[in-house]
Amino acid sequence: MNIRDKIAVVTGGSEGIGFGISSALAQRGAHIYLVARTKEKLETAKREIVEKGGKADICQADITDLPRMKRVIDDIYKQHNRIDIFVNNAGTYRRVTLDSFHEDLHYLDKLNSIAPRDLTHYLIQKARETRKDLSILT
Repeated sequence: MNIRDKIAVVTGGSEGIGFGISSALAQRGAHIYLVARTKEKLETAKREIVEKGGKADICQADITDLPRMKRVIDDIYKQHNRIDIFVNNAGTYRRVTLDSFHEDLHYLDKLNSIAPRDLTHYLIQKARETRKDLSILT
């Protein structure tokens, strides 16, 4: 698959597996939008990609904040009229204590299943509106 000049969004793209995916896509010519919660990590990831000749932009957002994520997606569509690749990579594991069990379980459920599902539905709607192909990786 030729991904040169494709528009790719990677959630959790500032470190770990997400950064690896972002770097690999950028090395193959895609324009990457890194999405994560921590601005400093995003800036570091962008700098590393750009120093290697890639194209990257950053969007500070928590994927469990659906209204914010919709704005991120809408802004990218306004600028490029498309998103070609969307990687639902953001996720986490945390130890759950008995004291915080219900709160932690709710957040983990939202992060690892509800947010990706809701984002996928929104992305499909945007792709239908613009009649553009879209690859969603979850």
